[in-house]
Amino acid sequence: QELPKLLRGYHKCSAEDATQLAALQYRVRFGEDKKEFGSIPNMLREMIPHDLIGAHAKDEWKKLIVAAFNKHHGKSKQDAKIAFLKIIARWPTFGSAFFEVKQ
Repeated sequence: QELPKLLRGYHKCSAEDATQLAALQYRVRFGEDKKEFGSIPNMLREMIPHDLIGAHAKDEWKKLIVAAFNKHHGKSKQDAKIAFLKIIARWPTFGSAFFEVKQ
């Protein structure tokens, strides 16, 4: 439920947090499988908030996400989900309902 809000930029997120969250998302999707590392630049829109994608080049994001992934070695998919929520739960906007306003 929080991932779409994160990707749309509803939560204020640092590039460092975005990197950690992307690494945890990768672990949830692929577990310990590192074969998809090469696809990370093409998956950024599904992993990094849209307003932060331009903060680094695609290959730099990949390098940062892989490094963060390696720090969580051995973490299960379930543990990665919990770690993801623990990071977002610290933010003041966690649990908020957002509505797009059109005039």
